[in-house]
Amino acid sequence: MFLKTKHPAPFSLPQPAVLTSALAELNQCAAIYSGDLVAASEHVTATASKLLNLDKFGLWLLQNDDTALVEINTYLLVQGTYSRGDRLEIADYPDYFEGLGKGGLFGNLSQALIQVPVYQHGNLVGVLRGEQVNKSRCWQPEEQAFVGAISGLITLALECQSKQQLETTQKRQLRLEAIEREQLAQAWQESQRFIQKILDASTNILYVNDFASGQNIYVNRWLQVVLGYQPDDLNKLGGCFLNQLVHKADRPAVANQRRQLTSMGDGEIVEMEYRLQHRSGHWRWLLCRETVFQRDGDGQPTQIFGTATDITDRKQAEVALKEANRELERLANVDGLTQVANRRFFDFYLQKSWEKSNRNQNPLTLILCDIDYFKPYNDAYGHQAGDVCLQQVSQAIESAVQRESDLVARYGGEEFAIVLPNTTCPGAQRVANNIQQAVLSLKILHQHSAVAPYITVSLGIATMKCAEDIAPDALIATADQCLYQAKYEGRNRYCFEII
Repeated sequence: MFLKTKHPAPFSLPQPAVLTSALAELNQCAAIYSGDLVAASEHVTATASKLLNLDKFGLWLLQNDDTALVEINTYLLVQGTYSRGDRLEIADYPDYFEGLGKGGLFGNLSQALIQVPVYQHGNLVGVLRGEQVNKSRCWQPEEQAFVGAISGLITLALECQSKQQLETTQKRQLRLEAIEREQLAQAWQESQRFIQKILDASTNILYVNDFASGQNIYVNRWLQVVLGYQPDDLNKLGGCFLNQLVHKADRPAVANQRRQLTSMGDGEIVEMEYRLQHRSGHWRWLLCRETVFQRDGDGQPTQIFGTATDITDRKQAEVALKEANRELERLANVDGLTQVANRRFFDFYLQKSWEKSNRNQNPLTLILCDIDYFKPYNDAYGHQAGDVCLQQVSQAIESAVQRESDLVARYGGEEFAIVLPNTTCPGAQRVANNIQQAVLSLKILHQHSAVAPYITVSLGIATMKCAEDIAPDALIATADQCLYQAKYEGRNRYCFEII
């Protein structure tokens, strides 16, 4: 069941943009947020299997007694179907489960198996496993980041499932409390003991506040579990304890939540997420739901009943997912060798800069920069040295282009493009001079250059006074013609044209 293959096989890695798009589509999966774990995992595993070309991709979860992993579903690529219900006893595979508990991507990533643990509330709850039967492959960082992001989606689905179950429990609890209030005159003491048992058994902070003063009338023991405070600690802080503990950025929203309660009817609930400071100093995210618990003779709220659920783990999972998305986006826009923008992002940025120039009637400049005699350099010193040369030159160009709005991109081969929004031709010439000096200061020896003993560059500058009636392609063509002219005149120089 957990076989590993031995011989690597070629695999066409999905473009980072494809992975980013797939992850964005998965983020929109309604089943994840509805708490339907089976439907959510079906969508996730099928997408991952197809996108990564895996024969199998499945979700396995630990049973409540932690004695076995149970297969929730595994998508079988060839058959286009799912398998479910298989069971892996922990006692039969101790080494595997020991590795599973260490977290992170694990297993031999150079083989045909990729797997990542799934966590909920900081506890290991399962594993995502992808297999390529009778084949091996080397897992790339983009694939690993993609599978890690999928693990975050499964964690989010588990949280939403728990949330749905929790809401059902709370609704049932509220109905129970309404019944208890009706029977209060006949069995007050008995009902109080019954309610207390329910409150103590809850895994949420449950509280009753005086609406006017904000003072706590009641709070259950879960306060200490989540925030480290005893009820008496809050009493010492007085009626303003909430403002003292809530994060500064969340205070206006908390105040607005309380104001909403004054206009709400019985049974209506207002909820929001905010941060409270733990007794030890760190911050915990809480999902708080409040409703009017008691009213005076005029119908005005006198007491508020609320529940606070610790959602810190979910928030951290969301942050991890966003970071994974940002990394995928970065990989999609950056040239792998030089670490400057790639051609794809250059095309996007030039179009946006052209649109802004057209809108604001500002000049726009494009510089095309080519390393002189780079082919002889590659032939003489080798492609590895050529790669190092490209990396050094790209960094030198970036150091010479200092404005945050300017873009340096690898245009292709040994050619670079520099987009200079709102830049006139004289300003672009200063940038070109800076680039030439920065590259020359590298003193990269080039004995086969006909113009200098070191690596040099030629540049073509095209400036348009206004984008109106001039397309981005025309700007590129003009810069390319100027670059050709600079080479024709002897290289290690720049030529320019205003259009």
